[in-house]
Amino acid sequence: MTKYRTATGEETAAFNRSPFTPTRVPYPILKNTWHSNSGIDLQILDPDVGLMDLTYSTAWQLGRSLAVADQAFTTALGRLRSSLKNKTMNNVKAEILAEQNMYRSLEDTALSLLKTIPALNNINKERTGLFSAHGSISDRWQRQEVEAMDLSFGSDLVQARFSAQATRVGEGMMMSTNGIERFDELNTPTSVE
Repeated sequence: MTKYRTATGEETAAFNRSPFTPTRVPYPILKNTWHSNSGIDLQILDPDVGLMDLTYSTAWQLGRSLAVADQAFTTALGRLRSSLKNKTMNNVKAEILAEQNMYRSLEDTALSLLKTIPALNNINKERTGLFSAHGSISDRWQRQEVEAMDLSFGSDLVQARFSAQATRVGEGMMMSTNGIERFDELNTPTSVE
């Protein structure tokens, strides 16, 4: 038991159960569990007695402290997170821009060159002038202005696609170089992270 002050300022007591509880703890402990960013939301207040159970919050803090103390682990985790986010953002932006016909992959560009080169060869053969059947050359200056899109991480367009793309990118990073099997320390990984 220890003295505890809630976020609103009231003084109460708190307790911390040991990991060696005499009863079997069911898993999962709570249905519809959530991810915690600080461990504070894992504190459980008993409204009848007014005691705060700090067990899960303490376990979260200990796990975080152990992970952060390992410099190699922290560095690798940071590299993995930034690599995953950068690859996912590139894929999401490419997907959004491709839907608007504003982006082509390298493969699409190379395939379009197969049609472009013969068209360039025929420019001098077609002598219809500026006003051809397909429109005037001066029409290119009359295009409607395209609305600027917000492609930042917080935009609704990106957020709607980010989770699915992150899953796809993460699964790709887990694969071995043969592209069929997952990395299992007996084969070569696709990513050093």
